[in-house]
Parts: sequence; C-alpha cells; structure tokens
Amino acid sequence: MIEVRDCVYDEKGNYLEYYDLYDAHGDLVDRIWNYQQWLDVRVQIKESKDVGYYIVDKNGVQARIDSQGKWEFDKL
Repeated sequence: MIEVRDCVYDEKGNYLEYYDLYDAHGDLVDRIWNYQQWLDVRVQIKESKDVGYYIVDKNGVQARIDSQGKWEFDKL
C-alpha cells in the first residue's frame, strides 16, 4: 500500500500546486502537496512495482504512474 508521508515543507508554506493520488481501484490515497512527497510516492511505487496509480491535478487532468514510477508528464 502506497502512502503519502509527511515531508519537509518549504519555509513559506505556500502550496500553489497539489495533486490527488488515486490507487488502481479509483480510491483517493491522499493529496500530494510538495515535490518531496511526489518523489517519495514514485519511489514507493517503483520499489513495490505497483500498477494502476494515477494523479489528478487541481484542474481535473489525470496522469498515470507506471510500475517504474514514471508518469505521463506531458499531460500535466
């Protein structure tokens, strides 16, 4: 099971971008607030070779994440 862990936030606390992480069943896992969390999630997916995860940005655009932690960056 992939989890979004608390990571170090920037000193200003400005979170202009966020992404919602969903599992293969379409269930919301958690919200990703910063780059450290994003990297951590991708590493967890790669280590466990999980499939079916995807993120949704604040505009509703979806991008899949494969079992290697690679994502459809061209969509976002």
